[in-house]
Amino acid sequence: MRTEHGRHGLRTGRGRRTAPPDRPLSVVIGAGGTGGHIYPGLALAEALHRADPRAVISFVGTERGLETGLIPEAGYRLHTVGMIPFDAALGLRRYLLPAALLRSGRQCQEILRAQGAQVAVGMGGYPSAPVIVGARLAGLPSVVHESNAVPGRANRFAARLTPHIALAFDRTRAHLPAGLSAQTVGMPLTGAVARLDRAALRAEARRHFEVPDHARLLVFNGGSLGAARLTAAAVELAERWRHRTDRRLLIKTGPATLTEVRARLAGNPVAQAVAYLDRMDLAYAAADLMVCRAGSATVAELSSIRMPAVLVPYPHAPHDHQTHNARVLSDTGAGLLLPDRECTGERLAALVEPLLADPARLAAMAAAADPGDHARAADLLVTRGARVRALVHYKPYAERGYLARYLAEPDGAVEMIAGDVRDVGRVLDAVAGCDTVFHLAALIGIPYSYLAPEAYVQTNVVGTQNVAAACLRHGARLLHTSTSEVYGTAITAPISEEHPLQPQSPYSASKIGADMLALSYWHAFELPVSVVRPFNTYGPRQSARAVIPTVLAQLHAGAREIRLGSTTPTRDFTYATDTAEGFLAIARADRAIGEVINLGTGSEVSIGDLSKALIAASGREAEIVVDPSRLRPGGSEVERLLSDNRKAHELAGWQPRVALAEGLRRTSDWVAEHLHLLAPDRYQV
Repeated sequence: MRTEHGRHGLRTGRGRRTAPPDRPLSVVIGAGGTGGHIYPGLALAEALHRADPRAVISFVGTERGLETGLIPEAGYRLHTVGMIPFDAALGLRRYLLPAALLRSGRQCQEILRAQGAQVAVGMGGYPSAPVIVGARLAGLPSVVHESNAVPGRANRFAARLTPHIALAFDRTRAHLPAGLSAQTVGMPLTGAVARLDRAALRAEARRHFEVPDHARLLVFNGGSLGAARLTAAAVELAERWRHRTDRRLLIKTGPATLTEVRARLAGNPVAQAVAYLDRMDLAYAAADLMVCRAGSATVAELSSIRMPAVLVPYPHAPHDHQTHNARVLSDTGAGLLLPDRECTGERLAALVEPLLADPARLAAMAAAADPGDHARAADLLVTRGARVRALVHYKPYAERGYLARYLAEPDGAVEMIAGDVRDVGRVLDAVAGCDTVFHLAALIGIPYSYLAPEAYVQTNVVGTQNVAAACLRHGARLLHTSTSEVYGTAITAPISEEHPLQPQSPYSASKIGADMLALSYWHAFELPVSVVRPFNTYGPRQSARAVIPTVLAQLHAGAREIRLGSTTPTRDFTYATDTAEGFLAIARADRAIGEVINLGTGSEVSIGDLSKALIAASGREAEIVVDPSRLRPGGSEVERLLSDNRKAHELAGWQPRVALAEGLRRTSDWVAEHLHLLAPDRYQV
């Protein structure tokens, strides 16, 4: 059982939310200077409102940055302070920095008090540092988010004032001051880009920019204000392509040079210039290739949507951080790095013409990008602020269970309570004070359910009764974990939530009973319940009883024969992070109360074909052998499971992101490193 505190008001009744005993969540975000800091701050604000629609969000910036327009236009209040940049180019004025920081920090302290803020967030850039100073002076918790691959001066300072540091890129960790720890959450992206499906939007986007179907589109994006070097190269390239019908250029110039650039392009049919790209989602969907600066937000967007790009880092960025950002893509083959001094029309033509003529190479670049957590980063920043309590099965010798060994949070961030879901008193203690309860406790091994069916009734059914009763007592929302096994062999496929339930094993029968019991608390007592039905979750740290770790453990132990039960059943395998994100999305969705919701990929693979894929992922050679001792009783084998996941998308906006091949690779790597935990030499009942 996993519980979260502090993000929602208590929920009761059929989707009604009662007023929580405390005031609405109030957050002050420091973000300013350039769009690379402001847009992630706005994305975070969107995520905070998704988590708590009553949340009060305001921003801190200065009078000199883009925030004076962008933040009020987005509907948020902007407080301004008299901060100056952390910039050696200020000359003698840089000696005023300590005084300016202290003065601005005091201003932020008063702003935080006036706003009734409960937490402050610094999104990087010099306007955010005073917010962290103000939070320290006010005794409030704060979070620093570093968006670049190399931390800026402001964040290097601010990170010393808070233990809560979030990173957009893993490689930033190597550049943090000694002794600091951080979590990688990705770059918060605004909704349109975070949800972008380039293929689905492509036709509309190309109509919007008047790009012929047969033409390849190259988009130049120089950042918030444009980039003179990129614009000049784009104009040169447009002149080279003036008479081509299969090429188009879209050039974002910034407002300062738009008139001049349009004059230079007059009469050129292949190019159009715009001051801004208000719909970056349309630009990305229409483009075949991007040419752009390497600001952190741009790199994160390109990674998230798998957009091939030529990256031209701004040469005067502090610590050359744009070059480090660009290498996030160029090191994997997802982008090409072109130094600013080499960015001419002639050099670009030599780079991009072979790419635009080779769709297979563009597709390979797109596939090489690592989307990471950028599309979910804003929500991760919100949910990582949740306080968590975990009820783990009591074991002697102070052992806190399998969960404790792998908690990513630092010691003390998760409150661990030992107990048993069959003990109603212990469950009541665990749920007290919680807003949301994720009921994950269950006996799940199907073979063992043939040997000890009563144990499954006690843990899975009686345990669910205890958890539901505790949630009713303490006013908590309940997310009850079901299993796709309750459907039995598919009668119709894909399997929707309306599919008949078929108890083909004592395990599935106990879960059917638990599901119905949880739903009865919704119908009878108006307890806000959602039944979440994952399809074959897999990934690192999975129980050794499951088929994927069973196969991988044998492979990495050097077995030449992989012993399995039946190889003909098909399953819909869903990677663990996708399942976890599904739970979080459902917890945020009031429309999901009282509903049963599938979490699956909508794709199926046979156990035999899966095993072959695992052999390939492990890099080893082995033969698959059917072991009669591992076969289920004839009437108990579930032959086919394939999910219909449309309801999860409609109610909670969830969709799976990790492809099976990538998930198997990650799982194989983990099993290889932790083989001692899996006992590959014996059959785990």
